[in-house]
Amino acid sequence: MGHLIAALVPHGEAVTVALIALSAAGVGLSLLIRPPRSAVAGADRLALGLILAIVLSPATRIGYAIYPIVLLAWPRFAADLSTGLPNRQPRGTDRAADQRA
Repeated sequence: MGHLIAALVPHGEAVTVALIALSAAGVGLSLLIRPPRSAVAGADRLALGLILAIVLSPATRIGYAIYPIVLLAWPRFAADLSTGLPNRQPRGTDRAADQRA
């Protein structure tokens, strides 16, 4: 989208830079007004900021989209690892047999 703005709008690169600055200020303000209550919520907010920056960037760099995807996935994965996954047992084990013994 930023590439289209830069190509089609007069002074398009300046417009995209201004839009990126506004989106960064908006995400920063949202972090100050309503701080995230967890690491996952904070990572989601930062991923939103990165997505906005990538979409509004005047250069087409689709490869950078991996960074917000990682910010969305990794904290959830880490939270699941730290809390443990309840009711998960290795295959071939019988919980009832373990309780009887």
